Amino acid sequence: MKVTQMQAGQRLRLNESQKVELAVEREGRDVAFLRSALLLFEGDLGAAPPVDVVHPGSPTAADGAVELAPGGLRYRIDLARLKGKAQRVVLVMWVSEAERQHARALSDAERMAATLYDSGNEKVATFAPDTDRYGREAAVIHCEIYDKSGWRFRADGSGFLGGVLAMASRLGMSQQEANALDGRSGPMPAQVGADAGPTPRADVLPVYLPSRHSGGPDRAVPSGLLASVARVHVVSHDGRQYTGTAFAITPGACMVTCEHVVADAAQVSVVFHDGHKPRPCSVIATDEGLDVALIQPHDANGTEHWLDIADPEGPADLGTEVGLLGYPLGHLGEEINYSQGIINSTRKSRGLRLFQIDAGAAPGSSGGPLFRRSDGAVLGVLGGGLRGEAMGMHVNLAISIDALAALGWVTR
Repeated sequence: MKVTQMQAGQRLRLNESQKVELAVEREGRDVAFLRSALLLFEGDLGAAPPVDVVHPGSPTAADGAVELAPGGLRYRIDLARLKGKAQRVVLVMWVSEAERQHARALSDAERMAATLYDSGNEKVATFAPDTDRYGREAAVIHCEIYDKSGWRFRADGSGFLGGVLAMASRLGMSQQEANALDGRSGPMPAQVGADAGPTPRADVLPVYLPSRHSGGPDRAVPSGLLASVARVHVVSHDGRQYTGTAFAITPGACMVTCEHVVADAAQVSVVFHDGHKPRPCSVIATDEGLDVALIQPHDANGTEHWLDIADPEGPADLGTEVGLLGYPLGHLGEEINYSQGIINSTRKSRGLRLFQIDAGAAPGSSGGPLFRRSDGAVLGVLGGGLRGEAMGMHVNLAISIDALAALGWVTR
């Protein structure tokens, strides 16, 4: 029988009535750090959390239709019995949060494959993504078997720099469910700073927004906002280096930036306005369509300065006086740049407000905050722009900060 070598996104129709086995193959030096589990869903990924999880601690599901064989690396799936109990089973692999503290990543494995066998133990298909392409990503939605007018096998390969927590969020799982999947009973302990008590971690979703102001409600604008804004340094998978802007929204230093700033990142770090030492970061969540992302420093030491997010659907009318903070490209220097203007147009993107502003912003400022000059509350995230060649002008656009709540990333 010919074995199909699957590529990411490729699908393969399966026999409706057969029993199949999905075997996990890990190769490399000390690959025990790489964990795996099979998640059962009743619908589309992310629409609701899994209804069951199969792993060494819970080796059966769906009344025995799915079970883990001795050894912990081979899943037996009875497709006929599974029908009606789950619509899809998803194989995920990840580096545990404990191992991530030792800089482990998917790329440390030489091989990370899954092979599908039929009821006669004949190989049907194999999906073995190149682990080198993952860089420092620490979790992957590897492949799935799903029912859509018949059972199909699909190769996925979506990686997550934010590790199991970011992957779990994409799959509609809560923090507690992510912790249970990773084998932990609660959030990882926060590190302790030199002059501070424990700092709560902010690299789990949803992030709880603080109820108190940073620096007091009467802080000066924009000078009182500068310490909350950071320059983002990115090294891409092919070695290119570039910069952007991010801003903190919690005392745990959960930071907002643009998805396109970190989209191809192998390494991400930030330097705050009042600091000099780069702080390496994890990418916690991204949304390409809205061009927003959450990042957070690994050290979990937090920050004493963060920006306040404006109330949902709060005042942001035409003519509202706004300001921008960002770090433009290197040829303009490495200092933070402030510009001001007004909202001169609003439109919709995926049901959210998109602000057109006349304040100037150079490349590199992407991910910077758009805020009301009256109180410093953040209205949006500076994204891309449009250049009108005939008019010789550049129109800057910012997506509403309401996007974070709409995506389920933050809550009050």
